[in-house]
Amino acid sequence: MPDTGNTIYDIAIVGAGPAGLGASIYASRYKLSNIVFGKLIGGTISDAHKVCNYPGLKDISGFELGQKMFEHAKELGGQHAAEQIVDIKKEGNNFKLITDSGSEYIAKTVILGLGTNRNKLNIPNEDFYLGKGLSYCATCDAMFYKGKIVAVIGGSNAATMAATMLSDIAKKVYIIYRGTQLRGDQVWVEEASSKDNVEIIYTTVLTGIEGENKVERIKLSKAFNDSEYLQVDG
Repeated sequence: MPDTGNTIYDIAIVGAGPAGLGASIYASRYKLSNIVFGKLIGGTISDAHKVCNYPGLKDISGFELGQKMFEHAKELGGQHAAEQIVDIKKEGNNFKLITDSGSEYIAKTVILGLGTNRNKLNIPNEDFYLGKGLSYCATCDAMFYKGKIVAVIGGSNAATMAATMLSDIAKKVYIIYRGTQLRGDQVWVEEASSKDNVEIIYTTVLTGIEGENKVERIKLSKAFNDSEYLQVDG
C-alpha cells in the first residue's frame, strides 16, 4: 500500500497513462522510489478499441495495452494510488501532494504526465444525457447499443475507430462530421467507410440532444433525409 505522510518518495508521478507509467518504469530502473497517481489506468489509450501501431505488438486493445504497462511498472517496484491530485505545495526541498480524498504524500520531485481530456460537444443538456445514451467511451459502453442505432460525432481517429467497433454491435452507425472528408489515419477511414451499416453525414454539426429520460433523437445543423432530426438510441 502507498505510504502517506511518512515516506518521502524520490518521485511522485501525476497521471497513470503511458507517459506516467513510462516514467515510473524508468525511475524504478534507476532505483528511485516512485508513486503514480491516477484513476484511469493507461489513460485515454485504454478507451481505444484496437492499437495496431505500437512497436512489438501488432494488434492489442487499448485497455490491454494500458494494463500491460501498469503491470510492468508494478513489477519493477512502482507504487500506485488510485486518487486524483488536487493540490501540490512546495515545502522546503520537497513537495506535498494532496489528493481528492484528503491524503497527503511527500516527494522530492514531481513529474506531470497529465495527458488529455475528452472534448465535449458543448450543447444544451449535455451533462443530463451523460450515461443516458451519451457516452465519451465507445469501448466502455458499446454493448449498451447492441442492435440499436447510434451516432458518432467527429471525423478523426477516435471517431472512425469508434464507428468501426460499433458497426459490429449496433444495427446502424452514423458518423456526423463538420468537414468534407474524414481526417483520421487512412487505415481507419477505409475500415469505417467499408462497413455496410455505417453512413457518413458530412458538413453537419450536432446542435442538440432530445429525449424524455434518455437520448431519443439528435438535432442536426442542416436537414438529412428531409429532416433536421435523426432518431438514434445513443
